[in-house]
Amino acid sequence: MRIKNMDVEMEEKKKDLSRIHAGRGEKNGDGQEMIGKKLKNNMERSKENLKYSDDDKGPYVVIIEKQGINLIITADHLNKIVGEENVAEVRQLSKDRLKAIFLNWESANKAIDKISMDKKNPLKAFIPAFYLTTVGIIDNIPLDADLQQLEKSITAEVKIVNIQRMKSAAKGTLRDLDKVKIFFRSFNLPEKVMIGKAIFRVRTFIPRPTFCKNCLSYGHYGSICKNKKICPICTQENLENHSCKTYCKFCKNSDHFTNSGKCPERVYQTKIKMQMIQDRSTFYEARVKVNREMSLNNEKQKNEQGRIREDSPTETMCEIYKKRLKKLIGVLQLLSRMAFSKEEEDYRILEYMRDTFDEHQELYMTTAITHHEKKN
Repeated sequence: MRIKNMDVEMEEKKKDLSRIHAGRGEKNGDGQEMIGKKLKNNMERSKENLKYSDDDKGPYVVIIEKQGINLIITADHLNKIVGEENVAEVRQLSKDRLKAIFLNWESANKAIDKISMDKKNPLKAFIPAFYLTTVGIIDNIPLDADLQQLEKSITAEVKIVNIQRMKSAAKGTLRDLDKVKIFFRSFNLPEKVMIGKAIFRVRTFIPRPTFCKNCLSYGHYGSICKNKKICPICTQENLENHSCKTYCKFCKNSDHFTNSGKCPERVYQTKIKMQMIQDRSTFYEARVKVNREMSLNNEKQKNEQGRIREDSPTETMCEIYKKRLKKLIGVLQLLSRMAFSKEEEDYRILEYMRDTFDEHQELYMTTAITHHEKKN
């Protein structure tokens, strides 16, 4: 019996050492992975239980999943199930996911029920939780408070679905916080809740990006990861007998860890999460919007940098205006040459531009010289 207990103790020590190694360089160790597993299980259960009701307002969105799903075939299948007049649109989100919008809540629920009962067609249909529920946080809740009693005594303007004590994971150990996460059956987050006569302000809950501690990638948890496990510090596949040096998998440098808050990829994933909360959109829709905004910002920065290089501080304003005026002259000369191949009406327009060009040129130069004189 003693030998058996020693074996058990040795196994526990090995597990503790593996947790410590997995948690090195991270604010959260395997405890965050445990939270991820619980969160995933809760999400799977919520997919099955969530349905629209008469109190819910549109849009009535249903997400449909299948590996290699076909947009046309699935849209036709939905038309047969609930009637074409009840389907507003069906949109492709990714290669394995569609977004269907229905005109009423009965049709959305009927589509989910019919798809779940059809065993021959391997489709999965569910309502995204953020279309029916919203999540907020209240602070300063005593650690010894009973959550069951708290859930009975807490009141709000909208229905409360569930409450959860928030936890912090550090070095593989879970620790309770004085913060409580509240799930409301509402599209909009209430400003406050009451516990007895005490008023607590509600703030928006923004989840962390989904991160895998196994392969150090975003988008899934280690509990479902099929990739090889790599070191969270140096990203090497050989986990035994190797010297660790800080290295980022995404940035390809040693400035920070892969899951560090300084990593641009982490910042990017956080922006997507915030966009999802702000717009109540799916990950795929939020990612498209974030990418578009980042592209526009990059283009704007390039234009600003080009303008700064063109309008160098060493140049006087008069020289800058001369440079821009030279470009304008080139454009007008090009238009004048094109006038010979244009129709008569276009030719008259170009003639007018040439006739008034001298007047605009004089005004342009006068403004530039006046501005230059005032500056000096």
